[in-house]
Amino acid sequence: MKLVPDSLRWRLQIWYGLLLVLVLCAFGFTAHHLEKVERLHNVDSDLQHRLALVVSELRADPQHPEPRGRGTVPRPGPPPRPPEQGERPGPNLAFAPEVAALFGAGSSFYYVVWLRGEEPIARSANAPAEVPRPEPGEAAIRERSGHLLESFLFAAPVDCVLVGRSIADEEGAMLFNASWLAAVGAGLFLFSLVGGGWLIARAIRPIELISTAADRIAEGDLTQRIRIGNDQSELGRLAATLNQTFSRLEDAFAQQQRFTADAAHELRTPLTVLLTQVQTALARERSAEDYRDTLECCQRSAQRMRRLLESLLQLARLDAREEPVQNEPFDLASVATECLEHLRPMALEQGVALQLEALPASAHGDTGRMGQVVTNLLTNALQHTPQGGSVSVRTGKEGGSAFVEVSDTGHGIAANDLPHIFERFYRADKARSGSSGRTGLGLSIARAIVEAHGGGITVTSESGKGSTFKVCLP
Repeated sequence: MKLVPDSLRWRLQIWYGLLLVLVLCAFGFTAHHLEKVERLHNVDSDLQHRLALVVSELRADPQHPEPRGRGTVPRPGPPPRPPEQGERPGPNLAFAPEVAALFGAGSSFYYVVWLRGEEPIARSANAPAEVPRPEPGEAAIRERSGHLLESFLFAAPVDCVLVGRSIADEEGAMLFNASWLAAVGAGLFLFSLVGGGWLIARAIRPIELISTAADRIAEGDLTQRIRIGNDQSELGRLAATLNQTFSRLEDAFAQQQRFTADAAHELRTPLTVLLTQVQTALARERSAEDYRDTLECCQRSAQRMRRLLESLLQLARLDAREEPVQNEPFDLASVATECLEHLRPMALEQGVALQLEALPASAHGDTGRMGQVVTNLLTNALQHTPQGGSVSVRTGKEGGSAFVEVSDTGHGIAANDLPHIFERFYRADKARSGSSGRTGLGLSIARAIVEAHGGGITVTSESGKGSTFKVCLP
């Protein structure tokens, strides 16, 4: 699929990428912040510990500048002056060896001590050259340029004690870890983006197949179907539904084509007869009797075409739900009795016995239309029942529905013809196509009328043993 801004794949890819960037950035920033807090907390703890030790040493007895068991810490500058009369004695600057080792060579910690004034009276050898004296009210921990972190305390016997340390190593380690996190995050982003793109493409591939199949069907190839491996997914079920729709569409088009061809064939026969008779009559002078016979033949052909056109028009209206169908209460028993009596002369002429079992069967619908259905079924039964056979009509109620059943003892319908018996222009006996002036639309019209009433029509038959048509109405 081409990646365009309006495509579903493009939008999903952008949304997935943005969400992934936000998650990775949030994770990276959180991890970096937690690491920074942890490292600075450890440095702060070390500073506070060393600051407490230095203040504890400075508060030692000032009368013993070199107490037993202690060594002095080297410091630049002249020794402190002796205290004047009435002045507070100076601090003890001799630190215990273990304290002095904390600020010795190779240590990143340093200290600075102020007694009075801006210049310090003591400092460790590794202390920076310029260390500004803290001001009262300033935060107890400060960070200065040069990657220095310092902690100080205003406490007797001195004015201020400051302990500091370079955090360049910690910042370098944090920068390295941040770079490592960024590299890993970028790798995860690319990997996830490629994997997500593959998953998105795989997920929406059925949509592409559906679109392709629909395009080909729109171009006229009704045999196209959507082939999706996973039929249980949402798109798989959609594809199955669409395949069923395409199959019904193909059947409808095929039926429409057959219907058009059959209608053209049915109209061509009477039209050919009509033209032939007219041309024959015009070829030479004929007697009045010949002209009369020609006109009667033309009339029969025209009447057949009219019946066919009326049937086609009725089917078209029923399909389009444009045929008016009344909805009034009536009794199927009365309708069946009336239709049977109307066709009794035809049955007597063909030597077929008529039987009636009319039990009350109330329903709602169009009495005239249902009479047309029963007449079509009876006419069809009489046509296919040989002399000496019988046709029976039965009405009643069954399972909350009213029904009328027409049975005959005729030739029956073959099993391979039974599924197509209600198709338009379909005839089980191909040799009788067009004979007796019948169009092959009677059963199709009957089914369309019954379905317009919300009912159903079924047929059961066995070749050589007759057929039974049953109509059920709500």
